[in-house]
This record gives sequence, structure tokens and C-alpha cells, in this order.
Amino acid sequence: MLGLLLLLPAWFAPPQSFDDALVRRFDAHIASSETLGADATARALQNEGAAALEWLVALRLGRAQSRALWNAEAHAAAAQALRARDDAARDVLLRQLETSVEPKPLAAAMGVLADLGDERDLEQLLRWAALLAPQALDDDLEHAGAAPLRASVAKLASLACRYEPLWIAQIEQAPQPLREAILRGLADSGAPDALERLAKMLGRELVSDSFTLVELARATRGSDRRHAENLRQRVRPLLAATDLDVRRDAALCLGALGDEASAETLVALLTHEHAGVRANAQWALARLTGRSANLSADAWGRWIRSELDWWREDAPLLLDRLVCTDPKLRVQAAHALAQHRFPRHSLAVALAERLPVNDAAASAAVLAALVQLRSQTGADALEQRAPEARGQACAERLAASLAALRSQERGPATPGVSH
Repeated sequence: MLGLLLLLPAWFAPPQSFDDALVRRFDAHIASSETLGADATARALQNEGAAALEWLVALRLGRAQSRALWNAEAHAAAAQALRARDDAARDVLLRQLETSVEPKPLAAAMGVLADLGDERDLEQLLRWAALLAPQALDDDLEHAGAAPLRASVAKLASLACRYEPLWIAQIEQAPQPLREAILRGLADSGAPDALERLAKMLGRELVSDSFTLVELARATRGSDRRHAENLRQRVRPLLAATDLDVRRDAALCLGALGDEASAETLVALLTHEHAGVRANAQWALARLTGRSANLSADAWGRWIRSELDWWREDAPLLLDRLVCTDPKLRVQAAHALAQHRFPRHSLAVALAERLPVNDAAASAAVLAALVQLRSQTGADALEQRAPEARGQACAERLAASLAALRSQERGPATPGVSH
């Protein structure tokens, strides 16, 4: 507590003074960034040593000045130069904050820590959260201190792949609004382990399952893809949750995860008494099948059962014919397979894996079916076949289909669900 009391009176600390010649040299590096690029400018600033580090931190805290025009390259170079000497930059930052904490310098310092990009700094940000209370806990995100703190916590959470035990520990210590900020940041990050990390939060009661499910759906980033089975298995039981908000958001999440195994359960939810459950079940079915929404429960049920019967009974023979030696049978099989759209991710992968790459007629029908299915999981499988194409025409046909699928990378947006 004594440390905090010593920090607070220094709000009006004067700007730091830097040697004019040094500042002119630093500004010259910034001015040249548009020509030299961020990497070269960052190296030049690093070569200036500790003085440049002090200046860059002071600039971020609003305690120094620059006469150069700062473009995007300059900002990227400055952040890169700070990251290159992250421990030293962190020491400079905390030392400068000893004479300047509230309100603008602290908000800027949060941004510096986020730019340094070390998830371990979540602990420091949470200490600042305690300093800023109750502002950091206020529901008004525009309240002084709350917005920059949450934004910085979210940015650091995007690096959550590296230190999972520490990340969990910080979530456990954080107040509720910051727990949610950490999960939002992870969902926004695109980090390889983001989906897995979010799914592990289900059932932990640190953040509501409803909130976590929506963030997990958002973290799929709109890709029309069948995501990992272990993720789908974590969410599937929540379709029967007693909490109707959780059931609603589980339907949303399973649609986003491409869980074809939940299709029949989702059909049953189309007659649920809760409007949100019904709406998300409709959206999920449309997402899973690529069909237009707003069909009746009976119509969905008949179509799903028919397609699943076809998949079990007829599809295996047709898929085998795609790789037989008879060109005529290959073409017939390709056209028959192209008439179906479910289970579309499984079908797309099977088509890509058996694509008769160098049979012009059969491959054209299969590629057209793949584009129609829009499955990014199928696109991933198709990309593996590209090296097998012999001849310019075959290679161009496959590349064009793959490009069409990649242009569809973002699927339909998840329906608006408030937290």
C-alpha cells in the first residue's frame, strides 16, 4: 500500500529531458522508416543503446517529444526495438512509472507491456487493475482506466499458447471483467492453441459456459471447417444443459466447429420452447449443411436422415469407383457424388483424397462438387493433392478450384448473441 501511495502524487511529473542532438538522431531514424522499413529502423534504434530505449518508453508515456512524422512503419519499428530488449524496456518502463502513474501514463504503459508481447506481464497488468479499482471493474468500458487495461490484458492473452499454467493462474486471480477480457483476447488472437485453451475453460466456473461458448465460436474466425474432434466432444453434451443460455450457445458453437455428428440433435432443438435455442439450431444446421435456413423441423429431419442413409449405404461404393480403372465409372461416380451435400466436411475430405487428378472429365465433376461444398477441411485435403497434377491443364484446374475455396475462407457470421 505504501508503494501505491508513493506512486500516486507524481501524476504531474514534468517531461523527461533528452539531449537535443540525440533526439535529432532518433528522429532521423524515425523519418527514414518509410524508406528503410520497420526492420531496418528497429535495428538502427537498437544500435543507439539505452538512451534510445529510454526515449522510446518516455514517448509512449507522453513524457518526451518527437518532431518526426510517425507512420505505420515507424510505430512498428519502435515496438520491435522495445521487444528486442524486452527485459531492459520493462525495467525502464517500471522505473519511469515511479514518477508518473495516473491517468494517461499508466494507460500508455499498459500498451507498452502489451507490445512487449510477454504473457508473463499479465501479472503486472492485474496488479495495475487493483490500483485502478473500481475503474477497472466498472461495466462502462469508457471509464478512465478500464478500457486500456482490458484492451492490454486481451492483447497479452492472445499469446496464451506459451505459458498455460501461468495463464490459468492469472485468470483465477483476475476479477470477472478481466477474466472475460482475457478470453476475448484469446478468441481474437488466431493463436494455434486458442480453440483448445478456450474449450478447457468449459465447466471451470471461472467464466460462464455461455460466455466461453460464444468466444469459442468466435475464435473459429468464420472458417467453414470441421475442427478437432476433441473440441466437439467437449461442447456436444452442453446441447442438453439445463441452463437454456448454455444450450443456445452450444448450438451456435457446434455449428461453428463443424460438428456433423450433432445434426440430428440440432434438428430436435428446432421445436424447443426457447427462441434463442431454436434460432441457433437453425443457424448451426445451415452452417453444417450449406443449405438455406428456415426449413421446418420435419423437413430438416427427413433430409438429414436421407443424406445419412446415403452416406452409410451408397457413398462408399461411389467413392471406391472414383479410384477404379474404368474412366466411365469414374465420371458416373463423380456426378452421383456431386448431388449430395451432407455430411459435407466428411464428403469433401473423401472427394479430395480420391480425386482422379489427371482424369479431366471425372476431376472436373469432383472439383465442382468440392467448390459447392465450401468445406475448408476439404480445401486442406485438396491442397495436399496439388503436387500430383500432371500437365498444365490439370494443375490449373486444381489450382482454380482451390483458389475458389480459399476465397470462401470466412463462412457466414455467427448470429449476434449478447454476453
